[in-house]
Amino acid sequence: MTTTEHDRARMRAYYRANREKMLAYNKAYRKAHPEKFAYKAATSTEMKLKRSAYYRKYYAKHREKLRAYHNAWIAARPGYYKRYRNKT
Repeated sequence: MTTTEHDRARMRAYYRANREKMLAYNKAYRKAHPEKFAYKAATSTEMKLKRSAYYRKYYAKHREKLRAYHNAWIAARPGYYKRYRNKT
């Protein structure tokens, strides 16, 4: 099922009219159901540092393989970076 432009406009108008009410409801829901939002704990500073250390170690161990893959990927897509660099 796709959302039509009419439906999106209706939802935007509803949100604008009831923004505070919706934000309060969402805040209360998140507080009442912390198990559904456990992914937030996985983004703690400690976890980010742990993940970062893992990826640095992995890259150091597989550097040549990863560089060869990256170079092959770039060779298969000539002009990719040039095309997308100017869009930002």
